[in-house]
Amino acid sequence: MATCPNGHDSTWDDYCSSCGTAMAGATAAAAAPPDAPSPDGGAASPADGSQCPNCNEAHGPADVFCENCGYDFLAGSMPGGLPEPDPAVAGPAAALAAAERDGTNSDTPKGAAWKLVVSTNRSYFDRMSADSQLDFPDPAPEIVEIALTVEQALVGRRSDSRGVFPEVDILSITGDPAVSTRHAMLERQADGSYTLTDLDSTNGTYLGGAEKGLDAGVSSSLADGDVVNVGAWTQLELRIV
Repeated sequence: MATCPNGHDSTWDDYCSSCGTAMAGATAAAAAPPDAPSPDGGAASPADGSQCPNCNEAHGPADVFCENCGYDFLAGSMPGGLPEPDPAVAGPAAALAAAERDGTNSDTPKGAAWKLVVSTNRSYFDRMSADSQLDFPDPAPEIVEIALTVEQALVGRRSDSRGVFPEVDILSITGDPAVSTRHAMLERQADGSYTLTDLDSTNGTYLGGAEKGLDAGVSSSLADGDVVNVGAWTQLELRIV
């Protein structure tokens, strides 16, 4: 168990689970200057491969996505939509998936407008964070509704030092310190619906009250009324306007 700069025992490695103060390792990583560029103008990469090839941010050997810019270490590219399968090659299951993405087999109303309702959830906090030194906010923060008008909406925590400015800044809405800087990504699909992808967050992303968090880097389809929990007490609900 790590100890934060204020002397609290913390169950999390990036921010103190008691007071929300950045842990020493997280502070050092955020303050560390980028490596010098290579002679050919590209980004220099350390021999151990612990630096993002896109933005030079340091990362751990088990990280799937860059915490700073979202670079996908497994795919070797920035995150984006999956390639369309060829139904003639991949078979009927792939053809059905392609039809759903094209909107030909979707329950989402054509041209539907979506919003995200951000609030707090005490039962989720009691289940996931009861043993931490965090206190559930009292009074609870006001519920905030965010119109989803972009193709991608980052859910996370603003970081000026890292240049990360999420469309859904959880810390400013619910004051939840247990949300990662780049926590999860909402992406609009061809049929107008949205998917949710956990970006290898520290404390996980939970869909529909599930006991197990989403697998990092794997997109999950969302429907009207779906509820997602992140951090220590934050709830996100997707709704059609």
